[in-house]
Amino acid sequence: MKQSVLFLVWLVSCWWTSGSSSAQTAPMKFGRHVAFEFFTRDRFLNAEMPTTLLAQDTAVYQALDWLNNPTDELHFGRKPASPILLGKKLNPLLTDYFTTPIKSMSKSFVGYIISDGSEAIVIAVGINKDNYHEYEYRVVENDSTEVIPWSKIQRLEQKYGAKQPYGFIGTFKALGKQLLVEVKNVKEYSIREGYF
Repeated sequence: MKQSVLFLVWLVSCWWTSGSSSAQTAPMKFGRHVAFEFFTRDRFLNAEMPTTLLAQDTAVYQALDWLNNPTDELHFGRKPASPILLGKKLNPLLTDYFTTPIKSMSKSFVGYIISDGSEAIVIAVGINKDNYHEYEYRVVENDSTEVIPWSKIQRLEQKYGAKQPYGFIGTFKALGKQLLVEVKNVKEYSIREGYF
């Protein structure tokens, strides 16, 4: 009898734990956002930590607000990775994506692994009608082939709730390949930002 009770307790506990562990949450979607890279000051580590801020794809003007008010209480002293304010818009339904930091010379860029091969739209909210002639971009495939050499920003757009035109870098898709989209200031090379 004692063994039967112990077996029953064991069986119920197995069922309980397997039931709770098999409950899965739905994968998180990228959503209707544009991602921007910022740094936040970590008080405990006394260091700047990279963070991604998401603006609704109907309110990219928020990125300029974050740039113009980097120390306001709402944003906790966040500062953009660069004044270029490079943003990436992915497929809103995309669930199978990962980010990772990737070093390129002296800079660290954010790499997005998009396993379904869907396209990414890259914009530069910090580039506008007054300064677009000071910036160039390039695209490098698999860290070896420059598929678009350094080129001037040719197009300004005003979509996604922007209050002023911004630099449109392009729409990119490369299934099974690694692309680096890099934007730089022609006068000051330290002002550059990119995405893999």
